[in-house]
Amino acid sequence: WKDDGFDYAGADLAYAGAFRAFGIDVESLPPAEVASRLLRHGRIGPFVSVALDQWCDTRRRATGADESAWRPLVDLANRLDPDPLRVRLRASWGQKATPARLEELRGLVETLGTTRQNPNTLTLLAASLRGPGLVDLQERVLRLAQEQYPDDFWVNLDLANALHRQKKLTDEAQFVRAAVALRPESTAALNNLGLCLLDLAKPDEAVVPLRKAVTLDPSFALGHKNLARGLEALGDLAGAEASLRRAVDSHPKDVPGLDRLARVLSRQGKREEAIAIVRKSIEIDPSNSGSHSNLGTLLTQQGNVDEAVASYRKAAELDPKNYRALTNLGNTLAKQGKLTDAVTPYQKAIEVEPNSADAHHGLGCVLVKQGKLDEAVANWRKAVEFDPKLADAHKNLGQAMLIRGDFGRAAESFRKAVDLAPKDAAVFNNLAVALDRQGKRDEAIACLRRAVVLAPTVPRSHNNLGALLAEQGKLDEAIECFSKALELNPKDVRARQQLGTTLTRRGKWDEGMGRLREAVKLEPNNHEALVSLAQALLRAEKPPHASPKEALGLARTAVKLRATAGTVETLAEAAARCEQWREALEARQRLAELRVPVTEDKFHLAVAHWRVTARKHGSGTPRRPASSPKSPPLLRRRRSYERELTPS
Repeated sequence: WKDDGFDYAGADLAYAGAFRAFGIDVESLPPAEVASRLLRHGRIGPFVSVALDQWCDTRRRATGADESAWRPLVDLANRLDPDPLRVRLRASWGQKATPARLEELRGLVETLGTTRQNPNTLTLLAASLRGPGLVDLQERVLRLAQEQYPDDFWVNLDLANALHRQKKLTDEAQFVRAAVALRPESTAALNNLGLCLLDLAKPDEAVVPLRKAVTLDPSFALGHKNLARGLEALGDLAGAEASLRRAVDSHPKDVPGLDRLARVLSRQGKREEAIAIVRKSIEIDPSNSGSHSNLGTLLTQQGNVDEAVASYRKAAELDPKNYRALTNLGNTLAKQGKLTDAVTPYQKAIEVEPNSADAHHGLGCVLVKQGKLDEAVANWRKAVEFDPKLADAHKNLGQAMLIRGDFGRAAESFRKAVDLAPKDAAVFNNLAVALDRQGKRDEAIACLRRAVVLAPTVPRSHNNLGALLAEQGKLDEAIECFSKALELNPKDVRARQQLGTTLTRRGKWDEGMGRLREAVKLEPNNHEALVSLAQALLRAEKPPHASPKEALGLARTAVKLRATAGTVETLAEAAARCEQWREALEARQRLAELRVPVTEDKFHLAVAHWRVTARKHGSGTPRRPASSPKSPPLLRRRRSYERELTPS
C-alpha cells in the first residue's frame, strides 16, 4: 500500500523479484527463452500464466498507456497458456471501447454464461471489462465466477470492488465479508470491509476490521486513516487523532493525511496546532488547492478573516473548479459585509457545480440582504432540492414566507427545519410565529414551551410565550414569562414594556406603570414603549395613572418616530379624549390610509367629523349612528363616544 491506494509500482517490482528468486530474470530475457525455461519444470504453464496475467494487469496500472512495458508479459503468458479464448482476451487489453468491441464482449459474456469456465478465463474477462459502459458486464462475469468458485478469494474481492464502484453497498458487504473469511489476515480485504461498513453508516462495526488491519500492518497508513474516519464518526476524536498521527508518521509527506489530522485537531479546539499542520501541507505541496481551502476555514474560525479570504482566493486560483473553496470565499466575504463581492464566487461555484446546495444557500443569504427576496427564495428552493437535509435553507425559506405573509408555507418550512434540527430553539420560535398567524395558538404555545426548554437562557422565547399567554388571558403565567425574560436581560425594553402592560391588566397599576415608565426611560425613542405607556394612561380610570394629556404627548412622539396603525390609532384616541378633535380627525383619516377601515374606525371617524363640524358651525347636532361595533374589547370606548353624541 502507498498513500491512499494500492502501490502498483511496488507490486510490479515485487513480481519481477519473485521470478528472479525462482532463477529467471523475465525482464532481461526474450519471452521465448523464459517460456522454455519455465516449461522445463513440468506442466506449470497455466498456473504461472495466472501470475503473469496479474503481473501484467499490475504493470498496466503502474505504467498507464505504455504498451511496450507490459506487452512482453502478454506474449509470455500466451506461450505458457495458449488457450484460444484467453489469448483473445489478452489481445483485447489496451483496445479502445468501440461499439463493435462492446458488442463482441457482450456476446462473449452470453456464451460463457452457459458452461463452467476456468477461473482464470473469468478473471481475465472481468479485467477486460473495465471502463465506461462495461461495469454491468463486469459485475455479471464476476457473479458468474463467484457462483462457480465461491471459495476463491480474488473472485470475491474483485466482485466486491465492482459492486463498490456501483455503490451497491449491501451486496458489496456480503462478498467482501466472504473474502475476509477466506483470508482473515488480508489487510486489503479488512480495509475494504471497513470502508464498506463506513459507507453503510455503521462506524461501530467498521472499526473492528480496520483495527485488525492496522494491527497486522502498523505501517498501513490508509488503514489508520480509515480507522480515524470511523472513530471520528463515533465521536472518539482523541482516538481519531492518534490514528491519523500514526498514518502521518508512516508517510510524513501525505498531504491528505495531514489535512485530515488538522481537521480533527480543530474539532478538539487545538486550532493553532491545526493551522501549523495545514501550513506544513502547503509547504510540501504548494499547488494543493484543498490545503489552501482548509487553511482558509481554520483562519476563519480563528477570526483571521483577511488571511482566510486570501487562502480561499489562492485555492480557487490553483483549481478554478474547487467549488467548495469558492463557496467558502463567498461566505467569508458575506460575513465581512462585502455583499457585492460575495456574489461572484457564489455564482462561479454554481457554474462549476450547479447542484451545490451550500453555494445556492449562501447566494440566497446575500441576495436577501440586497433586498432581492424573490431571487433569494429561488436559490433557497434549489438548496433544499439538492440537499433536503440543509436545515438552514428551510429556516430561511420559512422566514421569507413569513415576510410574504404565506404563513402556511412558512410553517411547512419551519416544520422541516425542526425535524432536521430538533434542538434549535430559534426554529421553534419561528414556527410558533407562523402558527400564531394562522390562528393555531395552542400549537404556537406548545412550540414556545419547547423553545424555553431547549434554550432557557434566551429571553426571546420567554417573551413570545408570555405574549401569547397574555392574549389568552393567562395573565399570571404571562407575568412569570416576562419577569424571567427581564431577569435574563435587564436591558430588554420589550420584556419590560410587556410586563408593565400585563401587570396593569392584572390590576397591579403601580408596579405596571413603573415598568412602562422604565421602558421609556431606557429607550426614549422606542415607539412601541411610548405607545404602551400611552395606552395604559388612557386605560386607567382614575389618577394618578389616568392622564389623557400625557398620553397625547407620548402618542405624538411615537407617531413622529414611526407612523404605524398602532401609533396613529393611539394618537387618535388620545386626541379625542383631550377634545383635540381636529387632530383626532386627521389621525383617523391617516389610519384609514394605513389599514382597511373596520366598523370601529368608521364610527370614530364619524364622531371626529361631528365634533369638528359642531365646533365650526356652533349649532346642529347630528343624530347618533344607528349601529356601532360591539366587540367586547372596544365596548367601553364605544359607549363613551356614544354618550358624547347624546345631547345633554
